[in-house]
Amino acid sequence: MSGERARSRRLAIAALVALALPCAGATRAGDDASRAAMGIASAAYLVNALVGAHLAIRDSLPEAPFGMRSTRSVSREFYLGTGTALSPGLPMLVTQAVSTVLAFQTGNTAKVGATLLALHGAGFFIGGLSEPEVYRVLRHPRRAGLVKFAVVIGEIAIPPVMAIEAAGVRRSL
Repeated sequence: MSGERARSRRLAIAALVALALPCAGATRAGDDASRAAMGIASAAYLVNALVGAHLAIRDSLPEAPFGMRSTRSVSREFYLGTGTALSPGLPMLVTQAVSTVLAFQTGNTAKVGATLLALHGAGFFIGGLSEPEVYRVLRHPRRAGLVKFAVVIGEIAIPPVMAIEAAGVRRSL
């Protein structure tokens, strides 16, 4: 257990560092505040998703979008598949991080990155709403606990903000 917890913390720190560097450069270069907001929303979602993945792996909460379940283990589904009940899979989070970094570049590269990030936000929002565990936690927040409740709120609140901010950045380029 402690190995998984340390690995989750390292992943969260690496994601924050990877996203904070381009965000800091953008604000120093005089770019608009929407790029910074987009980067902050992306970083917040990455951290939220990693905490959600940790909880899902610890509590063995498999993904079940629209009631369809995978036959793989929860940790395998997170590391190699489409995710857990409380987070998307690691491959999707990596593409989100790469899209965020691309969105802080210039020209067409920034447009592609912002477009991809907006698509990630929309997909994560739909994916979060399709999970039965989200509704269980929202129906019984005391039983779920504060951390799981906060992760679920983040899972449904952060992606639309990220998508809207990324779409705004895309339009401004």
